[in-house]
Amino acid sequence: MQTLYAAGLGIKMQQHRVSTIANNIANINTTGFKSQRVSFKDALYTRLINPANTASAENLRQGAGVLIASTSRDFTLGNPQNTGNSLDLYIDGNGFFTIKDNGGGIMYTRGGCFGISSEADGRYLVTAQGNYLLDTDNNRISVPANTEQITVSPEGLVAFDGAEGATLQIVDFVNKEGLTARGNGCYTETDVSGPPVKSSARIAQGVMESSNVDLAVELSMLVRAQRAFSLAGRAVSVWDQMASNANNIR
Repeated sequence: MQTLYAAGLGIKMQQHRVSTIANNIANINTTGFKSQRVSFKDALYTRLINPANTASAENLRQGAGVLIASTSRDFTLGNPQNTGNSLDLYIDGNGFFTIKDNGGGIMYTRGGCFGISSEADGRYLVTAQGNYLLDTDNNRISVPANTEQITVSPEGLVAFDGAEGATLQIVDFVNKEGLTARGNGCYTETDVSGPPVKSSARIAQGVMESSNVDLAVELSMLVRAQRAFSLAGRAVSVWDQMASNANNIR
């Protein structure tokens, strides 16, 4: 029965791998999207007596299949794309914009497509989902009424019609792969990622970051996953034939 269990685990894990690849390809045009990779590890081993020396403490070990070790995220930079929109911002280097949701939670994103939200107490720079863009003091960035031009310097200083305003809070993490994805290109810190630290990345205005998904790599990984899936399925088929032969022995 071990063949069935090991091959079955292989099929299940390859299904997860294909799903991850499909998610990457589906987000190939998503601003600031970072592709994911699935890593595997061998499953639990069982001890088998060494037939060469049954009295020895040394034993052979038989594996039980494969398991997912981790799903890591590739934070390499996506290509910059010129949009001409003054509220599209690109982080040229390692870093994240700091944003706050309506519940007061702090999140981080590389998706730099911002807009202006008009509210009862003023106007603020926000993401497409309505999360507030924060300055270095963790305050919302207020846009004065009747502002006609917003400029952002490479250092992240925001000016309204030439008058200096707030400075964007751009941060980085020691271990970016430890961040927890929250959807919409947003992440939250964890004990694994460590606390945010100031980033020295530069800001480009009128530019947005494309997805870092490499279609050629994803298709290559998809073929490999399909072949592994097929081979695991073939192992199940062979096991079924052998079990059938054993059961039909008179």
